[in-house]
Amino acid sequence: MHQIIRVGTLCAVLALMAWQQAPVQAEAKEGDWAGGWNTWEDAEKGDWAEYSLGGGITFKDEVTRVNAGKITYTHTLFANGKQTGQQEKTRDWMSIKIQVRMPYGKEKEVEWTEETLTLGEVELSCDKAKWTIGQATTEAYFCKDVPCGGVVKQVTNGKDIVWLTGFHSDKKGDGKTDKPDPVETVKSEMPRFYAAADNYVVLKITVPGRDQSYQLRKVGTVDVKSATWSAVACDEAGVPNEGAKSIDKTTDKEGWDKEYGKPSKTGVKLTVAAGEYVCDVYESKDEKAGTETSEWISEGALIKLVKKTKSGETVLEATKLVMK
Repeated sequence: MHQIIRVGTLCAVLALMAWQQAPVQAEAKEGDWAGGWNTWEDAEKGDWAEYSLGGGITFKDEVTRVNAGKITYTHTLFANGKQTGQQEKTRDWMSIKIQVRMPYGKEKEVEWTEETLTLGEVELSCDKAKWTIGQATTEAYFCKDVPCGGVVKQVTNGKDIVWLTGFHSDKKGDGKTDKPDPVETVKSEMPRFYAAADNYVVLKITVPGRDQSYQLRKVGTVDVKSATWSAVACDEAGVPNEGAKSIDKTTDKEGWDKEYGKPSKTGVKLTVAAGEYVCDVYESKDEKAGTETSEWISEGALIKLVKKTKSGETVLEATKLVMK
């Protein structure tokens, strides 16, 4: 399991770096979510939509200008109510990536149904897409009455990943909820990082010959002896990149205890951008592949990983860690 987790870590990094967005079909008609249509097509100045990603992370998209088919909008990021970043972008509607993307090349495996969801006092008639890839079952809800894309929420293995908290449009109307983020209270036997939903770590990734990037690892559902977690490409603040694909995984107590129960070193203090941590260190070699791997783990959280190969070092290092 230790080797599987390590390989899974590196594969997740490579998969996130290599994944490409599905091309939007120019011919997509209104309501054809699978074909790439979304409500950015009829955007108007003043439209906005707000979303929560859990853990106090939210973002807001707001249209500031529409001119000759080009949409100018601001993408503002928040952490616990405080603004952490803002970008202004100008694009045609087909080029604006929405937070939830359909599985490219697997359209025939998607099941479509209709469902009504409530946002505060507003009922939203949604088109619901459901698909399964590996062990991850995803449900995505879209609504033509929601501006700035039309996404209502995404659910993976029963856990809300992203969800609409408010919107405004002179043409489409308004909706808002003051409902707080859901809180999981399961008493878990997992290491602290995996014992509470929405615990997360932001990792800076340095790979030889590639630009520096970041990855958000966030705990999803928590059971007594297991936890699900996701890995997704993000910015330095930990906000997932627009349209980034989330890779979903499960860690169980039996596998963790078996493979992480005997560290090479214990009580090692390590200082990284996220702070100073007391870690267990795990060292391994693969003579055949010519690699050496070292991992620093603190209460289940990956603080640092270094993989040495003939071509250089791949390094993952925590820049932010939040644990309840």
